Amino acid sequence: MTLISFPVAVDDLGDGISGTPVNAALLASLKGGIDTITHSTVNPTLTPRDIIDEVVTARGNLSSLDARLDGVVNSNGVLAAGGGLAIKTFGFGFSDVLINALAANTTGNYTFAVSGIEAGDMFLIMTGTVYLTAGLILMQWGIQAAGTVYVSFRNLSGAPITQTMRVYYLWLDLT
Repeated sequence: MTLISFPVAVDDLGDGISGTPVNAALLASLKGGIDTITHSTVNPTLTPRDIIDEVVTARGNLSSLDARLDGVVNSNGVLAAGGGLAIKTFGFGFSDVLINALAANTTGNYTFAVSGIEAGDMFLIMTGTVYLTAGLILMQWGIQAAGTVYVSFRNLSGAPITQTMRVYYLWLDLT
């Protein structure tokens, strides 16, 4: 911590003429010491009042900013348990979906099982490419019921399609 460096001052002997005079040089020295520890050269427009106001606002209804942060981050910097959303469980993988004789210009709905997934979980699904050389496009996906995912493919080709499509997925159960 930087301390203010004050000039050496000597009391007068009661005669009103001895001792350190209170003049412009003494006041400038005091001002310079205070400026050194309260004003930033990196943020010259930021004042101590700005910092105090921000800290008081950030701590909300708690007694200190430390108390506020303890609810989110432990003293070692690791996220605290219960500090916002937490991932309860998660899963990722793939499933091979057999698209069997999907007629031209139609959409087919297919389901596959994913262990541990439930309605309300966050879910992301994709195929190797969105527009496939065979003329299939992934249209919709979601969680149909606990443990079951649905996907919809549309056949954009002019002929029926039969092929196996690999579907990759990632899901998160947030608490």
